[in-house]
Amino acid sequence: MKNKRFRTGLFSALVFLSDCGLAFLAGWLAWLLVFHWLQPRSSTTDLTLQLRWAAPAVYLLFLLALGSTTGARSQPVAAQLLGVTRAALYALLVIAGAVFLLKGYQLSRGLVLAYFAAAPPLVGLGRMVLHRLNLFLLLRGWGRVRTAVVGSGPSAREIFDHLAVNQVLGYEMVGFLVDTPGELAFHYGGVRAIGLHRDCGQVLAGHRVQQVLIPWVHSSVFDNRDVLQCCRSMGIGLKVVSHRIDLLLRAAQLDEVTGITLVDPDPPGRRTLARAVKRAADLSGAALILLALAPLFLLVTGLIALDSRGGVFYRQRRLGEGRRPFDLIKFRTMVAGADGIKQRLAEHNEADGPIFKIRNDPRITRIGRWLRRFSLDELPQLLNVLAGDMSLVGPRPPLPAEVSRYEEWHLRRLDGPQGMTGLWQVSGRSELKFDEMALLDIYYLEHWSPALDLEILFKTIPVVLLGKGAY
Repeated sequence: MKNKRFRTGLFSALVFLSDCGLAFLAGWLAWLLVFHWLQPRSSTTDLTLQLRWAAPAVYLLFLLALGSTTGARSQPVAAQLLGVTRAALYALLVIAGAVFLLKGYQLSRGLVLAYFAAAPPLVGLGRMVLHRLNLFLLLRGWGRVRTAVVGSGPSAREIFDHLAVNQVLGYEMVGFLVDTPGELAFHYGGVRAIGLHRDCGQVLAGHRVQQVLIPWVHSSVFDNRDVLQCCRSMGIGLKVVSHRIDLLLRAAQLDEVTGITLVDPDPPGRRTLARAVKRAADLSGAALILLALAPLFLLVTGLIALDSRGGVFYRQRRLGEGRRPFDLIKFRTMVAGADGIKQRLAEHNEADGPIFKIRNDPRITRIGRWLRRFSLDELPQLLNVLAGDMSLVGPRPPLPAEVSRYEEWHLRRLDGPQGMTGLWQVSGRSELKFDEMALLDIYYLEHWSPALDLEILFKTIPVVLLGKGAY
């Protein structure tokens, strides 16, 4: 697995170098076309000279921000070309806006058009060459991961078919781990059952398995605790593959197989630059939102004070990244002493897993019900974001009592910054089961990018305005 991560990083570096070289080559070719062939006698300004370098730089920034570079090794060509084109369109909008705002400086619009006509095909051609090189090496065994699938049912066979068709993912199917001795005769697509769950340690070691895939069928993680523990003790990667989660994620082009890692023998180090970018976005975003919503804060404060006895704000101990405790701040939506009443209402809990939720909770005040419906009670958490306890986007910080009831794999959702909104908030909110929430949170932490954060923030707006799934 360490070798796989190294090869993936090496390929991403090659893609980035190829993108850089071809993006700047496109700038040089566009310059030749406009000022040496089409308009050889036209004069240029210093700002136009800078535009030759600014356009490729902006284009490369969008390629990085949209995650088009880091996941290239496991993406099909069509998905890569789509990402290259989408980044070019965003960059064109930015550069065109700059040209319009600086129209007094006589920037060359022809140079802009020529550049964005040349850059995507050139960068796309580089991606196609690297894709063919990667596939050539994979088919000869370089960089492939020896993989076993748990089960013999339709879901296990679908995973096999997916890996067989998408060889660029780099998985080499070793066999199937099955439940009963009667299934040991099972074979599919030329690959057979290699052993039983209960013998997974011996079986996985004997076949030098590096990755195990479990279909998410009902409570499959709980049914396969032996495999999970075995993978953890042996340092073998384990992923859950879920069609339900794929639907919640809109079947986006995912890097790796469409799964969520529960056991990672070689977890990626903390990406210092990525975390710095996320923190800068949190600080600027939270400050701007607080300034813009200051009148609303004053209005809500007054309504809470008039509606019921008690303070305006409510502080609750939560666990952040790495299970670090902090006090989460919310507008108070319940009557005074609500926490003391919670135990008496335990039998009415409607939520799945360790979460406590009641659709018509008698502790909620009149104004509190309205605030919760539109998530306005969450707004003071912007102060937690500014303090560094939370992020604008990330898994929701849990209560210590909830974490004490977590399965071991649930703890992976605490491996990154906790946030005000996240994937499960825009995929069903309170209507999801807890395990689905946890899988979405883990997926987010694995696939974070600035573009994903922006997408989640924009999708949160209609969900909040419609009050979908909130209570």
